[in-house]
Amino acid sequence: MIKEGIFLYKDFRYRLNRSKIESEKFKLSFFFKIWICDKLLNIEPTKSSLPWMPYNAIFELHSIIKKDFIVLETGTGGSTFFFLKRCKSLISIEHDKSWIKKVMSEYKKFKNKDSWDLVHRNLKCNQNSQTSPYLEYLESLNDHHFDLISIDGRLRSESLKIASKKVKRNGYILLDNSDREEYSDGINFLNKLGFIKKELSGLCYSFDWDSKSTIWQKV
Repeated sequence: MIKEGIFLYKDFRYRLNRSKIESEKFKLSFFFKIWICDKLLNIEPTKSSLPWMPYNAIFELHSIIKKDFIVLETGTGGSTFFFLKRCKSLISIEHDKSWIKKVMSEYKKFKNKDSWDLVHRNLKCNQNSQTSPYLEYLESLNDHHFDLISIDGRLRSESLKIASKKVKRNGYILLDNSDREEYSDGINFLNKLGFIKKELSGLCYSFDWDSKSTIWQKV
């Protein structure tokens, strides 16, 4: 018990010091919440209402999102409830029906049910088809409409390209796991548009290793 307490104290100090260094938007009270849910109680993201992202990306989102924000996300989970607690409205697109059931079971705890549209779309119509209902739905949404778009589902490079048209001027696009080479096509596309870019690498919620997210602001 004593050893466990010492380990937790060391982990707390380690993550606290790193978070202060890694995040421009560090907030001590919010760090306490993240660390307690993550390391003390080991609460999974969907139950803690925290994104499965680097700590500094969570701090950044916490500082960016306003009560009047209209948010779009690809992929659902802890980020879904994080956004719902902070924004005016949220559209989520998810391809996995079994995962949707899990997310919906957590959603029953929320009162603001009118603020969320959960959309299920398959990645492809069938094995022989080149069309994607998932991407077609994203394309169907209004241009220049969203204050924040979080890309954390499938087909991320393609989704990033579409998101560039759907986000408002001065709005934000977030890509989680932006260190993965498979998303380089979408990343390069956004970089060429001249958006303001911020890379957020470091300690990750619910991981014992570092991760990376990137946020672009449309100018």
